[in-house]
Formats: sequence, C-alpha cells, structure tokens
Amino acid sequence: GQKIGWTSMDAIRFERSIIEREEQGRVSSASIVLDSEVREAIASIEASSQYSWTDGQLNSLHGILLCGNRFQALQGYTVLRAVAQIAKNDGYTVRGMAPTHAAALQLADGAELESATTTVKAHVQSELYTSKVRSRIPEMWIVDEASLIPTKELDKLMKSAEKADARVLLVGDLQQLGSIEAGD
Repeated sequence: GQKIGWTSMDAIRFERSIIEREEQGRVSSASIVLDSEVREAIASIEASSQYSWTDGQLNSLHGILLCGNRFQALQGYTVLRAVAQIAKNDGYTVRGMAPTHAAALQLADGAELESATTTVKAHVQSELYTSKVRSRIPEMWIVDEASLIPTKELDKLMKSAEKADARVLLVGDLQQLGSIEAGD
C-alpha cells in the first residue's frame, strides 16, 4: 500500500519532469531493426542457446527492438546481451551504465559492452553529452539497476538522452532496492 511520507517540491518537480520526458519520448524514434530482422535474430538465439528462452524473454526482445519509444524499461537481465548485440549489428553505439562502478563492470561483462560502460553520474557529467550536437551514429544506452538512480540524476540522464537523440533501456528487478539519495 501507499505510505505517507515527506518529500520536497524539488523532488516533485524532478519526478514530473521524468514523467513528461517519458511521455514525449513515446514513438519518437524508429525501431532499432525491422520485424524480419528480429525474427531472424530470435531464431538464431534459440538455435545457438544452450537454454530455452521463455515466451516472456522472446517477447521482451521483440518489443525492445521494434518499439519506437526513446525510453523503455525491462525487468531482468537475460535479454540484454542479445539486445546489445543486435543493436550493435544494426549500427548503434551501445553504452552501458549503472549507478555504481561495480554494477557497471558487471553490466559490461554480462552484456559484452567492452569499455563503453561507466557510472550514470560520470556519463551525465561527461562533456560528450553536455553539448547540443547530436551524433550521426545512433546510440542505445543500457542502464542497469535503474531503481538505484536518484531522481535528480535520472532527470539529467533523460535530458542527456534527448540531446544525444539516444534510446535508453532502463533495467531493474522488482526485488531491487530503491535509491537511498533524496531526489534533490
């Protein structure tokens, strides 16, 4: 149930900004790949995997790759490597980030993202994404442990994604703890 607690006007402002950005980002981009390419990728994954993928995992992969929303969310971890690989194969620069350095390293290893992985805070503060110049190469940012990101930092990340015309996949788990930092 809902608990009564304290917040600030700044926290409410950041939360509203996040919601507005997500709404404005709906169907703002083209799909990452064509439907036929998703079907080929899924067939290839199923053929080469030693484990069976669930319908939910396959549907998630299909939805992420075909959805035109700038901001998407995913619970779980299994499909990340496939999403990253398919996006890379289609010409995207795929960057991974997480709230902590340890989580960023784990994401880099799990999704095979090489050296493009960093903390969310470092990414937001990066000069690369503070300019208004958009890259000609499409980008996908995979953000692991998204529920741990403070509200203010998530708002900055979403602004950066808009400036860079990047797609953002927020990844988390229902069992994950929330951010401990106030949303200031």
